[in-house]
Amino acid sequence: MQEQQERIIVSWGEEEAGPLVCFFAGIHGNEPAGVLALERVKIELSQLEIPFRGRLMGLRGNLEGLRQQMRYVAVDLNRLWSKEQIARVMALDPALRNVEERELLQLLTHVEEMESSGHSPRYYVDLHTTSASGGAFSVVSRVASHRALAEHLPVPIIFGLSSALAHTTNRFFEERGMVGIAFEAGQHDDPASVDGHEAAVWMMLVAAGCVDQADVPDWNRHVATLQEAGGGLSHFQQVAYRHAIEDSDEYRMIPGFHNFQTVSQGQPMGFDLHGEVFSPADGRILMPLYQPQGHDGFFIIQDLDEPPV
Repeated sequence: MQEQQERIIVSWGEEEAGPLVCFFAGIHGNEPAGVLALERVKIELSQLEIPFRGRLMGLRGNLEGLRQQMRYVAVDLNRLWSKEQIARVMALDPALRNVEERELLQLLTHVEEMESSGHSPRYYVDLHTTSASGGAFSVVSRVASHRALAEHLPVPIIFGLSSALAHTTNRFFEERGMVGIAFEAGQHDDPASVDGHEAAVWMMLVAAGCVDQADVPDWNRHVATLQEAGGGLSHFQQVAYRHAIEDSDEYRMIPGFHNFQTVSQGQPMGFDLHGEVFSPADGRILMPLYQPQGHDGFFIIQDLDEPPV
C-alpha cells in the first residue's frame, strides 16, 4: 500500500469510460521536474473543478532514484523495457533483483491495471529533462499516430532517437498498442523545466480529449512557454550521430555546450581515455552529458524538411 501511495502522483477522472493518458515522471531519479509539474496539474484540476473526460494517471518512475537524486542506483530503469529484459527480471529470484528491476515490476503492475480497464484510446507520455541547459523537444517513432500526438506540442520533434536507445518505454508502449511520446523539457534543476512539463501535460490532455482547451488555465502562457523553449528550430529533426560511451571510457564533455547549439564537423566535443573526441558531422548538439551517469556522450541532430516515412 505504501509503495502504491508513493508511486501515484495523480489519479483523476472516470474509472472506466473515455480516453486514458498515463504520464511517467522521474523514471530517471535526477529528473524531478515532471513529478512537480504533475503535482501542479493535480492541484489545478481539484481547485478549479475543470470538466474532465476519461482518466489521467501520473506515476513516479524510479522511487529510490528520486529519493537519492540519482539517475539510477544499479542500472538505467529506462533501458529495461523490452520483452527479453522483462522476462529475465521476472525469472530472477526476488532476492537477487536490483533496485531498478524491482521498480520495473512495480510499474508493470500499474500498466497491466490500465490495460485491463475499459479506457479507449490509451496514450502515454514519458517526462524527462537533460543535464545540459536549453531546448525542449519531443521524441517519437516514425509511426504516424505518434507523430500526430507530438505535433500538438510547439517544440521540435526528434526522429531516430528512440531507435538509437535500446529498451526504452517508447518502444514498449508502442508494441502494446498505446500511442505516445517522450518529452524533454530542459535542464534537470531549472524551474523553467517544471513550467515546460506543466504546459506539455495540459496540451496532451487536450489532445487526448480529456479536457477542453478553453478550460485550461493560462493556455496562452503554456503555448508561449513551449514555443520559447523550442528554440525556434525546424519542427522536424533527425538524429545523425550518437556518441555511445561506457563507464570505462571515462568520457568528459567539454564544458559550455547546450542543447540545439550549432556544431561543425571536426569540432572538439570532449575527451576519453584515447584522447580528444570530435564531432563527426555538422549539425546541432543534443543532450551533451554533464552528469556522472549515462551512456550517451552526445547526439548530433540535423534539420528535416518533412517527417520520415
